[in-house]
Amino acid sequence: MSTMEKLKKLIIGVVIVLAIGVFDVLIIGDTFIHEFPIILEGSSVPIVEMSDDNVLEVVEAVTTPEVGRVIFKGKNPGSTLVTITVTGEGGKYLTHSSTYYVHRNGLITQGGYIGTTNRFYIIGIEVALFFVIAFIARVIKCRRLANHNMYSYSLAGHIGVALFLLACAVLFIGLFIRQGTSNYRMDILYMAFSYIFELFVLIAFPIVFIVSVFLCISNVVLIGKEGFSIRNCLCIVLGLGLILMTVIGYLSSDQIYLNTGKQINVTAIRVYEHLIIFFYSLLCYLECILVSTIFCAERAGRYVPSRNKDYIIILGCGLKKDGTLTPLLAGRADRAVWFAKKQKTETGRRITFITSGGQGDDEIISEGEAIKKYLIGQGVPANRILVENKSTNTYENLRNSFDIIRKKEDVTLSDEDQVGIAYATTDYHVLRSGVISKELGVRATGLGSRTKWYFHMNEIIREFVAILNAEKRTHIRNIILLLLYNIVLYLVSSKLGYL
Repeated sequence: MSTMEKLKKLIIGVVIVLAIGVFDVLIIGDTFIHEFPIILEGSSVPIVEMSDDNVLEVVEAVTTPEVGRVIFKGKNPGSTLVTITVTGEGGKYLTHSSTYYVHRNGLITQGGYIGTTNRFYIIGIEVALFFVIAFIARVIKCRRLANHNMYSYSLAGHIGVALFLLACAVLFIGLFIRQGTSNYRMDILYMAFSYIFELFVLIAFPIVFIVSVFLCISNVVLIGKEGFSIRNCLCIVLGLGLILMTVIGYLSSDQIYLNTGKQINVTAIRVYEHLIIFFYSLLCYLECILVSTIFCAERAGRYVPSRNKDYIIILGCGLKKDGTLTPLLAGRADRAVWFAKKQKTETGRRITFITSGGQGDDEIISEGEAIKKYLIGQGVPANRILVENKSTNTYENLRNSFDIIRKKEDVTLSDEDQVGIAYATTDYHVLRSGVISKELGVRATGLGSRTKWYFHMNEIIREFVAILNAEKRTHIRNIILLLLYNIVLYLVSSKLGYL
């Protein structure tokens, strides 16, 4: 995005904010409507008495069979005690007393700065609407990214942010539906902004707990099958981390209200409270990114490419000591053979296999050669197999294989219509391989083979870590925005005198 486009967006944003501000001022106005139910027969017109006539003036005072209404208008900033009296038959009377405040901005509240005011609910509606619009805009962005390339860490990040915005929109709408539009207190808006993340985390906790237990079980089984290693403990670390972060945050938020018998430091408690809010906002954001990672990885792993491919690359991943394929690598080769047969049956188009993988220090043959032998054993003609035997990782697997195709076809590979390319790997690995293909400037489509459930989940968590690292600038920016959000909340709470 160019600097001029960014400037235009900034100007449009400022104009929208100013327009909303003017709209709020016009809607909220400089009057206050005090309504109360009438429970007396033969009620008189309300009699209004004020301790300071220079603060408020009465615009209207009427009585109907059901309700009494007094409309005030501010004259000067200050406060005044207002007493409203209604008399009825038999000498009965009804009295309402309250302190009214007229603020410098013209706003009138009943019962202090955080007290009741009229039509302030419009701001809550606008906030909910903002989250809805932001969510829709993010969904549109995700669709554009997915149509361009489904293998994108950026796409996973945007989906996570969209989930985050959707959660905020739903919770805000629910809060303001419950609050309604009558007797609206200004601190309700602050409370909604403050505790929306905690509410999100607590509502999601049962699901998070079940998923975390499943993650831990999958790692226990994995360690039992393949032995202990730090890599095999990723699910345990994440599962226990999510549970502890939720529980510790909840217990910590309760501690600030416990009476310790010491003198209360209001500022310290307010700071501590907003640190808890920031903690929950981070946890909420983290959970949304995790869900989007699982979604994108599963979607990529289960996708079956269109049957118009000229080449399919089988990515190596280690051999047995005798030089034969491990079950994981055999699964990739079998999946490639299945796709080739399916394409031949449906379109009559034959496919060329590229077996990719070098020879490790503990291997008696290169992975590329071993995969070739396996394919020949599956009935694949040797003249339909090209071997790449120099690579040591996924990046080199794809780069070297693409180079082989370029030399054979004499094309750039940037256009999928020129040469159709697919790659076969394990389902959890499809997304990362697609991202690497994009970095290499090649339009290639992944084909995923299934693997053991306990191994699958651990590798999905590796993808989650990879997404956090690949999009760290975006995530750091969003975390800074959450921090600024909490700083604003702190300043508002200090202004309102809210604890």
